[in-house]
Order: sequence, then C-alpha cells, then structure tokens
Amino acid sequence: MMRPLALPLGIFAALLTVFGPACASEVPYAVTISGRPLDARHPGARDRSGRLFINLVRAVRAFNGLLTFGPLETRVTVSGHTIVYHVGKAIAEEDDESQPLLAAPFIENGDTFVPLSSFADFVSAAVTIDRDRHRVDLSPGKDASVVPRHGRPKLRS
Repeated sequence: MMRPLALPLGIFAALLTVFGPACASEVPYAVTISGRPLDARHPGARDRSGRLFINLVRAVRAFNGLLTFGPLETRVTVSGHTIVYHVGKAIAEEDDESQPLLAAPFIENGDTFVPLSSFADFVSAAVTIDRDRHRVDLSPGKDASVVPRHGRPKLRS
C-alpha cells in the first residue's frame, strides 16, 4: 500500500527541491532616486537568486523616459538614447548595438523587471546597494534626465 504513494511523494520532493529555493530567494527591495522613493507603496526592485532587477515602468517614470511595448520586448528611450529589452533573453540592444545582460528580463504580475545594472548604466546612474536593509539608491549622473517624484512616463503600445 505504501508503494503507490512513493512515486507522488518523490515527485513532490523533487519539485520542492528545484523550485522551492527559487521562490524563497526572491527578496523585494525599496528603490530611491537620489534619496526620494521610487514608489512608496510597492518595492521597485527584486533580488532574484542574487541578481537585482528593477521595475522598468516605475524606473523609466523617474527618468522622464518613453516606453514602447511589443511582443516580449520593451523599448526604452531616455535623453535621446534607446535600449530594447527582450523578455527571457539575456541580451539587449542599446542604440542598435547588442549588449549582454547579467540575467534575462522577466514579467511578474504584469510588471517588466530588467537587470538593475543594465538600467543604471543606460541612464548613467551610480548605484548604492544596501543588502542588509534591502534598499537600492540610484544617483543620476549629469547626463541623466530626472523629473519630480510624480512625473509620468510617456507610454505607447
């Protein structure tokens, strides 16, 4: 009688081993731009298995950017420069040049997340990460175009 339960329990244990750590290792991070909250109600970034990802729409809003959504890709334009992120692919095109990413962008609950380091480089922002307090601060460089906290990105689909 115990034999029929062994297979389902074994499958469950294998799935828990593979998927359990991935779910448990995702940690939300608060994001600030020069000390101001990116979004006071929602975390603006996530640590997923040791890689930091930023919510693309919320981040572009802070940098007065333009977003264009396509099937499994998002085009971002800030200060005359453009980058195209592809969901599920660890490569982007910045000003028509291919650029490897540390990890592939993903969509979660309708939000697109991209590697923080790639976005920070794109907008010429310095990054300060406090892993103990789960906080990230982006400090725009002189070339970055930052709008007030309640600015909105121009969205096209």
